[in-house]
Amino acid sequence: MCNMSATIGELATALGKAQAELKPAPMDSVNKFLGNRYADLGAIIETAKPVMLKNGLAISQLVGSDGDRVSVTTVLMHTSGEWIKDTVSVTVGDEKGKSAAQTAGSLITYLRRYSLSAIMGIYADEDADGGTKTQPETKPSPAPKQAEPAAPPEPHWSEDADTLRKFWAWTGSQTLSKDDVHTALHVTHLKEFSGDKREAMALISAYVTQQAGVTK
Repeated sequence: MCNMSATIGELATALGKAQAELKPAPMDSVNKFLGNRYADLGAIIETAKPVMLKNGLAISQLVGSDGDRVSVTTVLMHTSGEWIKDTVSVTVGDEKGKSAAQTAGSLITYLRRYSLSAIMGIYADEDADGGTKTQPETKPSPAPKQAEPAAPPEPHWSEDADTLRKFWAWTGSQTLSKDDVHTALHVTHLKEFSGDKREAMALISAYVTQQAGVTK
């Protein structure tokens, strides 16, 4: 529950000025569970610190625990003595490869990051499409020098000859033109074909072998 001092007029004015100057925090990390980019705690602090200092604001974040739950209380203060604060908490569950202390530490960092960006109004996360997993964050892994080519989508045999042609080339077989595939679809009756991709490839392979005298 949010609590505040008896008055917050000066704090509200200062916060409004600060928010007019605040920029989105640089999103320097990637959530390995949701795939969205986000700004880590350090990036949010570095984004907020100079603007807060300029406008007489300060933040304190206090860590607490109750049974298997950890909590973070974030207090936003103004030089006038006015303040607002709020507490968020989460249950510490088991995480493979981590001790309870390590899991709690990750969750505390997570709560600090969200609380700080929320109370200051800093944009620090990409939209995760409604994802609600509470997970510790991870830095992005370096990209491989050469990424493996992704397989094309599975063809709809009766609808997409161009996709079938690309799939055929991806399997390492000889290149077929789009006209070849259209002809093969007609000759081998794949327009009515309902089998799996291996059977479809075999039918087209037989057609190409017959027509071009080529053995795979």
